[in-house]
Amino acid sequence: MHIRNRTMLGFAFGVALLLAFAVGGSGPSVAEELGLAVKKPVVAAACKLCPWGAIADVLKEALKPQGYDLQICYTCSRGNNPRYVVGTMTPPQTDPEGSPPPPNHPIEFGITSGSSVQWMYEGSHDYAKDGGHKELRLIARVDVANYAVMMVKASTGITDLRQIKEKRLPVRVITTESTGNMPILKYYGITKKELESWGGSYVRFVGTLPEDPDAFDVVIMNNLYLGGAPEMRPYYLITAKYDMRFLPMPQDLRENMVKDVGGQLVNIPTALFRGVNAPVPSVGTSARAVYAKQDLSADFAYAIAKSLDDNRDLFRWTHVPFTYDSRLVTKLPPVPLHSGAERYYREVGYLK
Repeated sequence: MHIRNRTMLGFAFGVALLLAFAVGGSGPSVAEELGLAVKKPVVAAACKLCPWGAIADVLKEALKPQGYDLQICYTCSRGNNPRYVVGTMTPPQTDPEGSPPPPNHPIEFGITSGSSVQWMYEGSHDYAKDGGHKELRLIARVDVANYAVMMVKASTGITDLRQIKEKRLPVRVITTESTGNMPILKYYGITKKELESWGGSYVRFVGTLPEDPDAFDVVIMNNLYLGGAPEMRPYYLITAKYDMRFLPMPQDLRENMVKDVGGQLVNIPTALFRGVNAPVPSVGTSARAVYAKQDLSADFAYAIAKSLDDNRDLFRWTHVPFTYDSRLVTKLPPVPLHSGAERYYREVGYLK
């Protein structure tokens, strides 16, 4: 009787052990159930309210009729996006916007700013230490206007940013020493080191947001745009709460900006923000890129290009004023088109 009980107990233990191994071994299968091979491709985008995330949401809807269930990494934002795509970094589990964790699968393609893809391809600017990644390919370009903005509280009496250095004004500036802002800061002699030398300061940032958006005198930002993205909210609130003076950018600085960091000569349009009472000379950029490494399936790249084109009306109903322009969708020099996307654009006549 005792022998039989021990035998039954041993059998039960063995079954439990096998079940434990089965359950424990199922972890990796989660990753195996995602990916292009099972029509659940994984894209590096950004937070749900950010332009890259909004483009990803449009693409997810556009791909559904072809049987794809796009998996979106909403934490793949900011400058590291191209590094996630080429595989030199892995995405964080969360971000300052509280985005959900990334899909448990390697990133297969990405959506980010056009300049980030161009610079990563070349190994320049913010990606000089990455060495260049000539394997990157453009699949589609979508545009949203960004503007370089220089504005001051009217109460400061500042009418030209040169006055800050000339008068050694101890102003508080909302800005960062990013690649896009540095040409402006150097031009006016108000880099962080210079400004602090006479008692001025930069407002501290937490993630993409100024820690105290009320404790400032001057704003210098190279990439402001319409839309409800978290990093844009402070500037709408600032212009609603304070009387701001928008300063025109000198022509030589505009030309330097275009040469150094790209973009084109534009005017900030009247009424873009409260306080813009007439067009303000500035520079702007607009390109957003859906891109991948050249080894992404040509058939899937074709599907992406076709889906965005066929469903371009979806962009009209997002919270960001996107444009899909068939004259621009293939252009992000020097980044080449992916072969699958190129095939589609030739078929529809966007490429000759």
